[in-house]
Parts: sequence; structure tokens; C-alpha cells
Amino acid sequence: AYEIRNCDWSSDVCSSDLENARVNLDKLRQSVPNHLLGIMLEHQIAEHNGDQAGAAQAYKAFLAAYETEIAAGRTEYQDHRGGIERFRQAAEASMAAKK
Repeated sequence: AYEIRNCDWSSDVCSSDLENARVNLDKLRQSVPNHLLGIMLEHQIAEHNGDQAGAAQAYKAFLAAYETEIAAGRTEYQDHRGGIERFRQAAEASMAAKK
């Protein structure tokens, strides 16, 4: 099982410390490697650390996993639909700007 914190996924790592964020990310990745919220958390951690390449890779991974993961119908995706869609739009804009 994994824990999804109730937060605005466009904010800074749910206002939690980075160590807890990494622990939660590791747990989530073990059970669902392409979980959209996990990828979003990975992006937030990368941005917080100033890791532009890591943030860009998270955007790319999110877009690659999006259709399959949304089709999985996970409850947490419905609970965080607004944040997921804002993140998708940001990822698409970021990838388009790099072309």
C-alpha cells in the first residue's frame, strides 16, 4: 500500500520535508512505477533541488504514462484530477517549448 497525501500537486512537495517526500516516492514507485502522482512528486523534488534535467525527465515520463494510468481509473486520480490536468498542461507546454 502507499500513502497519497491530500495536497495541491502544483505546490511545493505538499509542504512536507524532502526526506519524507522521497520515502513516499520510493514506496509508491515500488507498487506502481508509473503512478502519475509519483511522477509529479518526482518533478517537484527535482525542481526544489534545481535539477532541470530531472524535472524535464519527469515531465516526459508523465506524458508517456498519462493515457495508460488515467485508463487505470485509480481513485486518487479522480481526487486530484485538477492538479493532474494542470501538471499535464505544464508538461505539454514545457515539451513544446523544447522542440
